Amino acid sequence: MKKLFKYISIEFIPPFFMGLIAFIVFVSLELLYQLSEIIVRNNVGFSKLLILIWYHLPYFISMGIPVGVLFGIFWVISKLSSANEIIALQTLGIPMKKLIIPFMTISLLLSFFTFALFDTIVPQSNYKAKEAMARYVYQRPQAQIEENQFVDVGDGRYLFVKQIDRESGILYDVLLYEVKKDYTAVFNAKQAQKGSDGWYMKNGRMFRTNKDGFLDLDITFDQLQLDIQEDVEEFLNFSKSANEMTSKELREKITTFSKLGLDVSGLIVSYQSKFANSLAPLVICILGTALSLFLNLTSKSWSVITTFVLVIIYQGSGAWLSALGKEKIINPTISVWIPNIIFGIIGAFLFFMLDTRASYKLLEPLKRIFSVILFILVGSSFFSAPVNINSQNFFLKDDLLFLEGDVFVEYEGSTIKADSAQGELNEDGTIKAATFYGNISYRYEDISIQASEITVNFEEDSAVFLNSYTIQKYKGDKEVEVRIWSESIQKPMQENIIETNKTQLTTCEDCITYYFSARKVDIFPGYFLIARDVVLSFFGVPVLYLPFYFQSLSEDEKEPMSLTFGYDNNEFSLLTEINYKFKNGSKVHLSYNTVNDLATQETDKEVTLKYGVPFLYGSLYLFTSLNSPNTYDNNLGVSYQFFEDNKASEIAKLELQLEPATEKKSLSLNIPKLQTNLGDLKNIRSHIYWDPKGFDDILFLNVESTAFQKRYGRSLISLSKLKLNSHSYGDISDL
Repeated sequence: MKKLFKYISIEFIPPFFMGLIAFIVFVSLELLYQLSEIIVRNNVGFSKLLILIWYHLPYFISMGIPVGVLFGIFWVISKLSSANEIIALQTLGIPMKKLIIPFMTISLLLSFFTFALFDTIVPQSNYKAKEAMARYVYQRPQAQIEENQFVDVGDGRYLFVKQIDRESGILYDVLLYEVKKDYTAVFNAKQAQKGSDGWYMKNGRMFRTNKDGFLDLDITFDQLQLDIQEDVEEFLNFSKSANEMTSKELREKITTFSKLGLDVSGLIVSYQSKFANSLAPLVICILGTALSLFLNLTSKSWSVITTFVLVIIYQGSGAWLSALGKEKIINPTISVWIPNIIFGIIGAFLFFMLDTRASYKLLEPLKRIFSVILFILVGSSFFSAPVNINSQNFFLKDDLLFLEGDVFVEYEGSTIKADSAQGELNEDGTIKAATFYGNISYRYEDISIQASEITVNFEEDSAVFLNSYTIQKYKGDKEVEVRIWSESIQKPMQENIIETNKTQLTTCEDCITYYFSARKVDIFPGYFLIARDVVLSFFGVPVLYLPFYFQSLSEDEKEPMSLTFGYDNNEFSLLTEINYKFKNGSKVHLSYNTVNDLATQETDKEVTLKYGVPFLYGSLYLFTSLNSPNTYDNNLGVSYQFFEDNKASEIAKLELQLEPATEKKSLSLNIPKLQTNLGDLKNIRSHIYWDPKGFDDILFLNVESTAFQKRYGRSLISLSKLKLNSHSYGDISDL
């Protein structure tokens, strides 16, 4: 047994210090992080920060010893289990329960050492740390004055200040308790202020009771000098808080303040915490040893994870219960002992269950529950965001997690619904990848994808979709849906982009008259899609090859580039548009439209160029249109577009156009909608067409109005509908 004790002790020391040092580094960085803004603002030097950490070091060590104990136990036992040394010890006649003896002995010694730290060095170092904080970080010559704090000013006197005016140095609502063997005196003043020869209490009252508690003196005063041994500033500025006192000092304060009828729940919690925290290494040892032997942990990664979880639960619950005790929601005396009691009972139960038949029946379901709890609690800390998983049933087998029935997963803003799923776990319990099957629906922002199978790699933050289908929308004259089928899709989980392979897409709704086949398509939902190596097919017959295809998915009217296909009345059309807006507000538009009559094999081409500049309340445009082979339709002209900023109305324009081949000219005005206080006027149109022979067509005015009513005095004019059209046709050159 001596050799076993020596062997385990030697193996225990390195991981113990690893866990302890890791905890100290973590809390030191957390302390500097909380003070980072003040450190930078006050330009605190690196040497001063080292002094600050040095004074906090005893407290960090005392709180980190249980962490080192737990980590050392898990590390050693996992090493013994993985090397089958526990089985070897059992074959030599050493039962598993005896392995706890070396750990218990070491932990008991560490508990005494922890109490010695808590009751001697830690109070002094915490006091020095507060002084260093005030002097170096807050850069005050004395420590920060504490309000609502009882200060032992010596000779059985205690001073209490409710409020302090730091600018004037005036103390408000001052109480001075003087506790003697034969009497107790209470001095109460509205304020106290420093004079030339000391501190004075003003506008106050003094009560004194005898040893039997009866009032024997009651006087009021306008001014009374504070008769204490030291300067008031020293006692106020360097008063001790509960974590800066020894157990003896706390016990004396509890006794004294209880006689005065004051609330001492906070002092009781601090007093009991010194003993409860000192026993933490022993309690953690009982639970850690029993749990690691019961679960037969063989992975050092699992040792780290389990230590992390148990420390959070133990210290987190301790802090929470201490706060409840200070508020007297639960008994202050037992509040800090509850974590020790619960952890100790669980550890003792698992220890007595070792090497029993019941343990083998309980082990497998407990392992599953424990693994899933760790996966849920810890898994999110290994990702940039938590993974939320819901399913009707689940079970673990080796390193695989199986989910069945209404599987729902949330991760990085993405949601996945499926009938079933299978996850692959790493050795440390984190999920490496997951594959989803059956009725799969995926959503991320505006993206919605259906697929037969999805594989998500959580380490690389990417997903692969097989046999997928999605719909992307864009808005032209009306909303158009682009249907996309793909053999496979690759999508980064945190990016709004889709990369598809072997893809087909179409805008046909009911029957698929035509579709595009592409080797690769990159989709940026809400913006555009780009397809490469595109083949256009009609009724399954390839008719056109394009090296790339661009389709806008934006609701903006003018995209930098668009490519539009159309099919109507046995005619196939291809329209390419390029739009560019300069910094000065001017715009250029270039379009190329090809129409192929499939019956006659004739092809019509049209090129349109349009350039506009801001002018008054709209834009002034120069435009030209060239046609082939019918050149008679070529034209050029100038137009003025207004109401461009009115999104509720269509753009209105005044246009002058010339056809050089026929010398035809036209001047037209078109206002689709005009809002007035009498109602909306619609289809306001007027035009003049003429050529060298004379006027050809004149539309003087066309205007339509919806119903409106107007009252003049006692008269009411109602108009259900108005349509005015003055038109002249034919040769009117003699007019």
